[in-house]
Amino acid sequence: MDFIDNYMKFLADKRKSLDSAVRRLEGGLTTLERASEDTKILSEELAVKNAVIAEKKIVVEALIANIQGKTEIAQK
Repeated sequence: MDFIDNYMKFLADKRKSLDSAVRRLEGGLTTLERASEDTKILSEELAVKNAVIAEKKIVVEALIANIQGKTEIAQK
């Protein structure tokens, strides 16, 4: 009888331990899922901002070329 009681206590302790591990794992998975979604959103925002930067870079390069041309004319 004593062996059975000890075994039942052991099983109860293991069950609590495993339940705790499962809750931790579920919490970690939830955090990873949220991080994945946030990363996806930030990647989309980055793509949009990179497109805007590329457009502005073209404008700035044209402006620099214009200024260099006028500087050469002014130096002559």
